[in-house]
Amino acid sequence: MDITQVLALVAFVAIVGALALVLRGTSQLLARTRADESFRRSIGEVVERASTTIGGVLRLADPARYRTASGPELGGTALNANTTLGGLLGEARRMAVPLDRAAERDAIVADLVAATAALDTIVGVATGEASGTSEGRTQLKRGYLELAHAVGLLVDHGNVATIERPQPGRPRSEIGGRPTQPRSARRGDPR
Repeated sequence: MDITQVLALVAFVAIVGALALVLRGTSQLLARTRADESFRRSIGEVVERASTTIGGVLRLADPARYRTASGPELGGTALNANTTLGGLLGEARRMAVPLDRAAERDAIVADLVAATAALDTIVGVATGEASGTSEGRTQLKRGYLELAHAVGLLVDHGNVATIERPQPGRPRSEIGGRPTQPRSARRGDPR
């Protein structure tokens, strides 16, 4: 074999090896992006359905706190919402999560658990004998406030979880973040 043929063969092998590395890196990046997008979509749906369900209970619980709505209607709605949240909680726990998003999913699961506990309080008061008593109204108010707090945290954590994160090598300005140029390089920007 001639030296030029050996050099050509070595160059060909090097080019094929470099191409294989580039393709491998690209496929890994695409897989991570797909998994992240799937997680963000799934968690957004869970948070939206949970907040809609909880919102219906809160609309009924607020008048019930001031004795202008019936307890049995609230109890039935809260019981249905509790069942729905239980399903959403199971769905959130089984969700495939990228490694760097596990803390966000865990925060949403904790918010769903807190909302379920608050709904248990509301169901217990609304369907029990104590619904018309002073203690029952106090428990109902406590459950209402805990549920409102839980849905607020749930929406906040859901907003954080659905934000697209920048990928390595991708400027933040492409995903809606602040421009990557220094302020002095941007003309006409008053900031």
